[in-house]
Amino acid sequence: MKFWIALGLTLLAGWVQAAPQTVCQPNPFGDTALFLRGSMNNWAAQEDFAFQYNCDAYYLNVKLDATHDFKVGDAAWRDATTVGKNSRSELEMGAKGNLRLSFAGEQTLKLAFAGGKPVLTQGPKTFVDPNARVVTDPVALGLHFDSRSLSHKRPFGAVVAGTPVEFSVSAMPGPSKVTLVLEKRKLEGNQEVLEYSEIARIPLLQMPYRRLGGSAFCAGQGGVHAVGGGHEAECSATQAPGPREIWSARYIFESVSVYGYWFEVEVNGSIYVLQNNRDPVFWTREKGSGGAGVVDFKPTTNRAIRRFRQTVFDAAYKVPEWAPDVVYYYIFPDRFRNGNPANDPLPGVAKYHDHTVELHANWNDKPYVPGTGDGSDAHYNNDFFGGDLEGIIQKLDYIKDLGANTLYLTPIFKGASNHKYDTADYRQVDPGFGTNADFERLTAEAAKRGMRVIPDTSLNHTGNDSVYFNRFGNHDSVGAFQDGKINSQSPYADWYTLDASQSDPAKQYKGWVDVADLPELNKASRGWRNYAFGAKDSVMKTWLDRGAAGWRMDVVPWVPDDFWREWRSAVKAHQPHALTVAETWFDASKYLLGDMFDSTMNYIFRNTVLGYAAGGKARSLYPNIELMREAYPPQAFYALMNLLSSHDQARALHQFGWHADTSDEKAIAEARQRLKLAVLFQMTFPGSPTVYYGDEVAVTGGDDPYNRATYPWADKGGKPDADMLASFKQIIGLRNQHAVLRRGTIDAPLYLDDHSIVLLRQLGNSVAVTATNNSTTTKTVTVQLPPGIRVERFTDAFGGPAVVAKQGKLTLTLPSLFGVVLLGTQAEVNAARNANASVHDLALKGVFEAREQDWRNGAIVYQVLVDRFVPPSNLNAKRVLYPPPKVLHRWNEEAKRGKYVPATNVWSHELDFWGGDLPGVTTKLGYLQDLGVDVLYLNPIHLAYTNHKYDALDYLKISPEFGTPDDFARLTQETHAKGMKLVLDGVFNHMGRNSDLFRKAQSDSASRYRDWYFFGDQYPGGARSWFQASNLPELRLENPAVRDYLYAKPDSVIQTWLRNGIDGWRLDVAPDLGPKYLSELTEAAHAAKPGSLVVGEIPNYPKEWFPAVDAVMNFTLRDIVLNTVNGLIAPATAAAMVDRTVQEAGIEPMLKSWLLLDNHDNDRLAHALRKVSEQRLAQLLQFTLPGSPNLYYGGEVGMTGGEDPANRSPMRWDWVKDSNSTLRWTKQLIQLRKQHRALRVGNFRLVNADKLLAFERYTDRVQDTVVVLVNPGRKTVTERVLMANSKLMNGSLLVDVLDAKAAPLRVMASMATVTIPPGGYRVVVPHVALTGGYSVFKRVQ
Repeated sequence: MKFWIALGLTLLAGWVQAAPQTVCQPNPFGDTALFLRGSMNNWAAQEDFAFQYNCDAYYLNVKLDATHDFKVGDAAWRDATTVGKNSRSELEMGAKGNLRLSFAGEQTLKLAFAGGKPVLTQGPKTFVDPNARVVTDPVALGLHFDSRSLSHKRPFGAVVAGTPVEFSVSAMPGPSKVTLVLEKRKLEGNQEVLEYSEIARIPLLQMPYRRLGGSAFCAGQGGVHAVGGGHEAECSATQAPGPREIWSARYIFESVSVYGYWFEVEVNGSIYVLQNNRDPVFWTREKGSGGAGVVDFKPTTNRAIRRFRQTVFDAAYKVPEWAPDVVYYYIFPDRFRNGNPANDPLPGVAKYHDHTVELHANWNDKPYVPGTGDGSDAHYNNDFFGGDLEGIIQKLDYIKDLGANTLYLTPIFKGASNHKYDTADYRQVDPGFGTNADFERLTAEAAKRGMRVIPDTSLNHTGNDSVYFNRFGNHDSVGAFQDGKINSQSPYADWYTLDASQSDPAKQYKGWVDVADLPELNKASRGWRNYAFGAKDSVMKTWLDRGAAGWRMDVVPWVPDDFWREWRSAVKAHQPHALTVAETWFDASKYLLGDMFDSTMNYIFRNTVLGYAAGGKARSLYPNIELMREAYPPQAFYALMNLLSSHDQARALHQFGWHADTSDEKAIAEARQRLKLAVLFQMTFPGSPTVYYGDEVAVTGGDDPYNRATYPWADKGGKPDADMLASFKQIIGLRNQHAVLRRGTIDAPLYLDDHSIVLLRQLGNSVAVTATNNSTTTKTVTVQLPPGIRVERFTDAFGGPAVVAKQGKLTLTLPSLFGVVLLGTQAEVNAARNANASVHDLALKGVFEAREQDWRNGAIVYQVLVDRFVPPSNLNAKRVLYPPPKVLHRWNEEAKRGKYVPATNVWSHELDFWGGDLPGVTTKLGYLQDLGVDVLYLNPIHLAYTNHKYDALDYLKISPEFGTPDDFARLTQETHAKGMKLVLDGVFNHMGRNSDLFRKAQSDSASRYRDWYFFGDQYPGGARSWFQASNLPELRLENPAVRDYLYAKPDSVIQTWLRNGIDGWRLDVAPDLGPKYLSELTEAAHAAKPGSLVVGEIPNYPKEWFPAVDAVMNFTLRDIVLNTVNGLIAPATAAAMVDRTVQEAGIEPMLKSWLLLDNHDNDRLAHALRKVSEQRLAQLLQFTLPGSPNLYYGGEVGMTGGEDPANRSPMRWDWVKDSNSTLRWTKQLIQLRKQHRALRVGNFRLVNADKLLAFERYTDRVQDTVVVLVNPGRKTVTERVLMANSKLMNGSLLVDVLDAKAAPLRVMASMATVTIPPGGYRVVVPHVALTGGYSVFKRVQ
């Protein structure tokens, strides 16, 4: 939603020279920067348009053409520092009207203040900028960095938190120092706050190139394609010839955020910055599109530095799987179709504030604009045409036939205006659009056609004519501004910001961007948040339940980030597959980190494509697209709402020159063809293309409201353009027919000049080449296909002749104002992709891909004792659940050993409780997600007497201390919504003595449960109990009825919980069940839920227990790790033990097995190993050996404790802080696994060493290889080790992924020499990146 205030006034221009003896005055606004903000820069506060204060005035040199509307203001648009035009056409501070000037090339603007009033003058360029210095030093000019070149930065683009990123700067010999400066960005509101804070300065290490064959390697902007998103650089024509140096550094981005970085370089005593380029980015305050950087003298203030940006997103960030396949049809409901005239808003009946409405008698009228002589009244946005939900329902088949599959509706809730962004009641469809039942009918009918519906609303403001505000008293409610007066007694009073000290009613509340019709909501209000999304019957959840498939959120930047984070959690917990779309106009990276939105309305895309299709230079425009490819996480990039027209901007055809008064048939024909060109690019590009209703039949229209004209239905007297409709259908049909056009990968353009853009898309066995031409003449271009693409023959998707590649080159003939789409074949792609892979590799490839698809392999498991994890929110209210002898403790009390209580057959500490419950666990799912957890494992939650719950009373009921079935359902749903699995703990060898089943069996020898247990005088207490613990009578598994109850029948315990949403079982004392019954149980679980996990608590040697269970809790590896670290097992012996265990048990079950260091039955790690260095070493092995690391709650923050119950103390949430070194180390190890495929699913192989525990994890791809070398001894070890990996090329380097400063290891004859200090370690991977365009791995995968 966007509001424009344009007064259409022209500022008289004339340059006024300062008097020769001007007396300098202090800067009237101190350190506050003033910017020229207007149509020349999308109204952003950009450094290139920042005024400089010099002596007596502000000065700005500009190079502009054409007439521009603008204001002068600071970044926050504060009235006190904004120069606008008032109603008397005078310049005034805080005035709302725009200024207007015509520019002609280089000029100087001067802003002075005479008597406190602003005076703006324009004249020839005369201001000498003291900060403008031209770089002439050839060494400085020879510096080169390209953020999209894999030779300069690896990996490409946005990365997951915890990823190490390598940076390399290419230079001529001469720099004395190169420093990487890293900063974290703060961005608030509509870019009003844009700040960077430095987090690190890292010296780059010099690595000189070698000359080969008399020619020097260099780095630059080449066109060589490289899979993975970036490109490998070749020598650039802009670089001086001769030897080059490489300066390199590595940094691990540990937390989710948007970062900035630049390079400070010292050359011949001068300090330069190698920074982002000067490219403007549509709507975005920050300049610089990424890619090749530029060199400047270091500015006097860091504010003026143009940073490269680095997006770091959450590893758990997921976008609905269906998003890349979406084609939106975007509807402004009042103007689409009137399906039910009976609900039309009637003048004199329907109200618009304290006025009435207008209803057009002719469907094909133009929308009204007051004051233009069109016969309308004096009010904006109160004219209606009668479009409604019934009309949309009637035209669903038309929309489906067009090729769209998702409806995006601007707001449909009750509101006074025709646009409905002034919500009057979030719970009701506007009566002019229909009823709530009509919306449910719409979603149901859409679903029948395979279509979805995404509604729109604003949670930033309501209407002043609403049930919540009720300024005009039109509603039967008690509003916060009832009848024009503040009402502090209103239940909605704290939803708004009210100021009773003001006398003017319009100033007694805050209107969004000062629009009184739209009172801004107080987003900090808990009442508002609950109403909007928190409560079970909240607005968001209610409409999702009524059939909505997601939400588009209006004016997102005006709402605080914490609101959106909480909102996303609520929406995704309620409907995990709901799609969330933000309305943003600028670079939306901060909203696409995994904690706020899935997608955004892509106005950067819109402006780029419209500018290109209108004839703009592709070379200049396309960097806007490349910025997004680099900055946005791929899952978001493929879900972007790529629009061309909208209700907030002039339609595409208007942009192409077809205006309301255009009569030139040639101009109209050209505009129509340019729209087809834009649609071709839109539909063949990644993302979710969006058709604004009517564009497909050539509806045009300028700014609001003319861009909101009605659809020209023929039966209403309209004239839809049949030719345009046929073109839209054909192009959309191509997208829907070919998945490669929807989901195919994309890299930098294969070819780019002023007129032509050639792109390559790949998906599995399919290849597409899309090429467009914005020239009015046919163009012929020749492009080089990337080395991995060897498709010889491409078919033309539009039916033209096939195109044959010759020596890897394609010659394309591109029709004027259009393009071609070429499709490659599957077999040829397979051959190309596997050209360098051996038969053995190809066989293994499928193995590792299959392992990656199985969530059970290499997962990060987090164990929780529910009672001890999160303090209860209602401690006193819960006391009734803990009758004596149970004791409810305060959270800060530690667990201590008690005494045996014969009356209860348990120890007193087994009846100590702390009040934790399932809702508490649910509140901490975000913490677990941020930590990087894949699987949440809960100790038993079923009804039981003790706190540990291994004495089950009823397996199918939840212990009331922990919550209700609804609480469990919510936990399950939200766990899955955050991309995690849920595993429950169960003990099926025995139950609790107080269970109904046992009591019936014990008291009645004729009971049908009698032979479910073992009774006899030979047993203490009369029944056989586990380890003679009389409160734990054992079950007779030999009885089929017992097995039916536990796991065999559909309504059994195992199968019921799996159907209720859990993903697996951890089986307590599993060996006591025996291999036979374990096998039956596992088979039953898999039948009930394919892909579920059964992991046994089996401390025995694991070999013979597979496949009776999927996995074991790997106590064998635990013991080897702990005793190696503390010196009881020699490293070489430990290596042999690990190798034997893995080889004999088999790698597949070992990958699924949980590798623990501590749990509720064993001393915590910090107690078992008292030295922090030993703890770190043990954790390193836990996260690099085969298996699924099993974290015990609190271990990640360093909780300690010996044997039960000391190891079960309440979670120390006060230790969860960034300064906690154990937490930082744990997060680093988790991200290490997530970034390295081999650590999750790779095979295991020993590295031959003597005094080191050394091993390798590997897959079918050499780049996945990870070598781990650990020295648990007390002395420094230097060894030459053998790595039996035939793909580790001679002379290749192994670089450390945990210590960027560590010297690489060089592989020579399969050997490497390594020196490791006592208690030290190295985790190294092959350096496969090109160096100067060369790599020893060039033909080895």
